Amino acid sequence: FASINRHYQQFFGTQLPPSRACVAVGKGALPGGRRVMMDCIVQRGSGAYLRSGDVNQNSSSNSSSDTNNHGGNGDTTECEKASFLQSALENKHHALRKTLHVQSISSWAPVCIGPYSQANSLRSSLVFLAGMIGLVPETMTLIQPAADDEDSVSGWEVQLYQSWKNAAAVLDGLEGGGGKLEDTLGGLVYFSLGALESLADEVHGNNQTNSSFPWKKLWTSARCICNDAIETNAGIVMGSVDGVAADKSSSAEDGPVDPSLYDEDGVLYGGYEDEETWREMSGTASSSSLPPDSSRAPSVPLLMVCLPELPANAQAEVELICASRRAASCLDMGSGSLSHSLVSYCDNKDTPLAPLGQGILWDTGYDGNANSKSVDKHRSQDESSPSLQCIEISAVARYTGLGCACVSTVVASLKPSCAGSREMDDANDVVNMDIENILSKMIDSAINNAKDLKELGSLFTIGDILNVRLYYKAASVSQRKSNDDDAASSSSSVHMEMMDDGSMLRTNLHSVLQSKSKQLLRKIANNDIDNNGINNMPAYTVVPVLSMHLSYPMEEIQEEAGMPLIAMQVTLVDAIRMETEMWVRHNRQYQYDN
Repeated sequence: FASINRHYQQFFGTQLPPSRACVAVGKGALPGGRRVMMDCIVQRGSGAYLRSGDVNQNSSSNSSSDTNNHGGNGDTTECEKASFLQSALENKHHALRKTLHVQSISSWAPVCIGPYSQANSLRSSLVFLAGMIGLVPETMTLIQPAADDEDSVSGWEVQLYQSWKNAAAVLDGLEGGGGKLEDTLGGLVYFSLGALESLADEVHGNNQTNSSFPWKKLWTSARCICNDAIETNAGIVMGSVDGVAADKSSSAEDGPVDPSLYDEDGVLYGGYEDEETWREMSGTASSSSLPPDSSRAPSVPLLMVCLPELPANAQAEVELICASRRAASCLDMGSGSLSHSLVSYCDNKDTPLAPLGQGILWDTGYDGNANSKSVDKHRSQDESSPSLQCIEISAVARYTGLGCACVSTVVASLKPSCAGSREMDDANDVVNMDIENILSKMIDSAINNAKDLKELGSLFTIGDILNVRLYYKAASVSQRKSNDDDAASSSSSVHMEMMDDGSMLRTNLHSVLQSKSKQLLRKIANNDIDNNGINNMPAYTVVPVLSMHLSYPMEEIQEEAGMPLIAMQVTLVDAIRMETEMWVRHNRQYQYDN
């Protein structure tokens, strides 16, 4: 990561840089021997917007210098760019972009350990947080379990909670009213091989078999930690960026004050003299002896993935996309129901692979031929007779505003109940499926679920997709256990074998997105509707991982729920609608139900 930072800052600088998350995917995981992959979200004109308050705004000057406007209609002149920037600077309602960049040791948030910002806010509505690891702000070292908890709590667990606490502190430090973890639209929770090894050691210590890895234990523990952090804002009291709930107690005898005793502006008891009066006046009176109602906790879908390595040898990392506090306070915000659908296919080795469709964007290393190295390797694994398989597609979305912004999380899992007697071989059997059909249904599910439960249909289209991140199970993970004559020298480890570089998935995902984008353009043209500059397909990234899990508070973790093979996080944004809705609704109240 130090080597990456040296090159990275040559292009992105060190002043007001983007927020980012870095992970290591393992050797041989990217196609064609590639070593580095990036995906970027760009807000046009925001660099000049941030760096100068009196940027050259010669919108009336004539200029013959044209630059290519990728993704727009034709070329954009310097005059047009200056006019766009001038309009952005004159917009007092929505800031085009703001950053939070902590560069010194503090007691409230970790200093950046690379050339990046902790958070970037776009159009005063969406907040993109950098990946947060479990660093203690005062010491900038990874948090470790307390001495009396070492036997009951793992290092990755305390690091995961500290990651959420750091994220909550950064959100609270944002301009325009701060923010809370409940404002999260979608999140990625990363785990490293180190977290796996700690679980493998625990299994080995209990003398359990090493035939399977305890993924359920990892996901169950992680989900409890994440849900608790979101429900309590990780102990950070909103409005006091450098203090946590434990520091707000009136006396040592009283113990720590619950963050729920503060209103959304961080005011104790909402400004009333005691909790009882506050509850009575706000209409939320309840017995303080009762536990908090978990059903009222925000249901934030999280995609959990496991990777070989994280920065600074961390074992957990959290990356979030949030609505700004201003957007969350004036727009409806919620999560849809978790939907399930089945895709059946016949596991026939003689059936040709899905066609390339519209082609590929760049050389992925896969040409669609059966003699491709990765395909040939997988096809030789099993020549048994065809059997009926089915894939379950699970999708859930969290949104803010109707048709404004949404993050959909979709997972495709192999259902063991449909697999018959044949045992699936992890990533090997992905190539035997109709990948384009599965990816197409995943994209459809991401769009169709991007709505409120009261809406009849989604307001989003393929043209509103900002980007697609696709994660796929690329390696087999097994637990190795060796026993020497001396029992004390016994050791366990996690063995990882990379099976697929994702070339086929990249090709098929590109084909699906391009085909659906062209279908939308044809529909727009047939109805004589302005295409609003929609000329290109959505951006996408394909990331190899060791395993993945969709964490959603309303969904129970089943032992035989299926093997997740592919997961997507799809971000959908209609920036114009969102800005308009915020302008109309901010500091106003409407009684739509009457």
